[in-house]
Amino acid sequence: MSDWLVAYTEPHCEAKAVRFGPLFGLSCYCPQTYADGRRGRVNRPLFPGYLFVANSWAGAAAAARSAIGIAGLVRLGDHPALVGQGAIDAVKIREVGGIVPLPKKEPPVRPLRPGMRIRVNLATGLVDAVFRARQGTKRSVVYLGKPGGGQVRAVVENQRIVPA
Repeated sequence: MSDWLVAYTEPHCEAKAVRFGPLFGLSCYCPQTYADGRRGRVNRPLFPGYLFVANSWAGAAAAARSAIGIAGLVRLGDHPALVGQGAIDAVKIREVGGIVPLPKKEPPVRPLRPGMRIRVNLATGLVDAVFRARQGTKRSVVYLGKPGGGQVRAVVENQRIVPA
């Protein structure tokens, strides 16, 4: 196979299009990932509303337009959009048991506010500090030491600041 057509599906009909594609002579590929929902972990399309159709014969585009579950083809001007076999292979390589795992989301970082307790990563290790203010985009003013004790004003790079 050389190229794949990109088809957009009817709402929530990716599985239906993959299931009925062979009736129209189509080989469809809809990569799956997972999401944590109210009912636990569920499979869902990696690209919701879209799937790939093998462009292996001359009538594949016409058959895809009339297939069950497929609403139409993504087009670039007058021609259907094509995705190379290398791009499909790159997605398939990442699959583990038919699922493409996504990277874990990092928890949101709280914005620093004046008076917030932080830790600063210095050469001697992590030091307790109190955030004072940003100084440009790369540095911040902090007070090193515990609140109420002897504090020293310092300007440090933002990458050295760790939330307490």
